[in-house]
Amino acid sequence: MTEAVGIFWMVDDVLVAAGCELEHAAPYGDCLTYDGGHAEHWEQWQQAGGHWLNANGLPAAILTSEYDEHPRGRIVKDPGGFVLYADRRLQTPARIAAVCERFGLEVGSTSIRSDSHYRERLS
Repeated sequence: MTEAVGIFWMVDDVLVAAGCELEHAAPYGDCLTYDGGHAEHWEQWQQAGGHWLNANGLPAAILTSEYDEHPRGRIVKDPGGFVLYADRRLQTPARIAAVCERFGLEVGSTSIRSDSHYRERLS
């Protein structure tokens, strides 16, 4: 896969992602990012329904949960390279490797960072 930017979640141990290749990325200051938000995608997937989710390999839990109930993050391209912002629960070697593979990135050359947007939701 070609290098890409985007958003992702871990839902019931399934990596769920949406993104685009760099040529279609949106500028955001000095960075390139995916022009789509977690809440908007989640709502679209819920509206698409269970049959669509199943046909596209997405977990049914999307229908009965909110986007911020699951660990999530975003891949951004900044002038120094790719940055993976993620909930700390996703910052394990196996999960980082899965996210990097999904977005066509090399683990060793991707910066991993935490961000207050991607932390565990407190009830």
